[in-house]
Amino acid sequence: MAALLGTMVSLTMARSLSAQSMLLPMDDSQRNHLKAYGVTYLALKNGQKAEWLLNYRGGSFLLPEETSAEYVFVAGGIGITVFRSMLRYIAAEQLPYRVTLVYSNRDRESAAFLDELENLEERIDGLRVVLTMTEQAGWEGESRRIDAAMLRDHVGELDDKQFLVAGPPAMTEAVVEALHAAGVPEVRVLADKFSGY
Repeated sequence: MAALLGTMVSLTMARSLSAQSMLLPMDDSQRNHLKAYGVTYLALKNGQKAEWLLNYRGGSFLLPEETSAEYVFVAGGIGITVFRSMLRYIAAEQLPYRVTLVYSNRDRESAAFLDELENLEERIDGLRVVLTMTEQAGWEGESRRIDAAMLRDHVGELDDKQFLVAGPPAMTEAVVEALHAAGVPEVRVLADKFSGY
C-alpha cells in the first residue's frame, strides 16, 4: 500500500454511514490531487467531516495511532517538516507519545525550526531532541552522521523501537539500510524521501 500513488479521502457521513473512504488514483503528473480537494470541499460544504492523506511521489507519513510504542523520528534537513507537524499535534492534544527526535544537519544555520523544537521539547513530557551537526565548526554536541551505532548511543537497544525516517534520499536510504543491518525488522522502519536538494 505504501507504494500506491493516490489520495485517500475519509468522509464521515452525517446519515446512513459512519465512515467511508475512497482512493483517487494519482498519475505521474499528480494532476488528480485537485479531485481530492474538490471532494473534500463538497463534504465540508455539506456539513460532513473529512480527513485525507495525500500520498505523493515522495511518500507520506501519518502519526501512528499507537501511543504505547517508543518512537524514534530520524530527520535529515527539511525532512524535519513532517515530524514538526506530528510534534505540534502531540503538544496541542497533550498526547502521551514517547519520542526521541534525531535531527541531522550540516550546521545550525541550515537547520530549520530549532527554536520551535526546543519549545516543543519543553512542552512534551515524552519528547527528547538529539541534534547532530555534521560540519559545524565549534559545535560541542553530537556531530556524527546517523547510523546504527550513533542511534544506539542515544536511544539504547534498537530492535524494540519504531523508526520513522525522513530526509534526502541518500540519507534516508543509508539510515534504513543501517537499521536493517543492525537487525531492526523491516516492519519497524518507515521511510519517506524528500527530493529536490
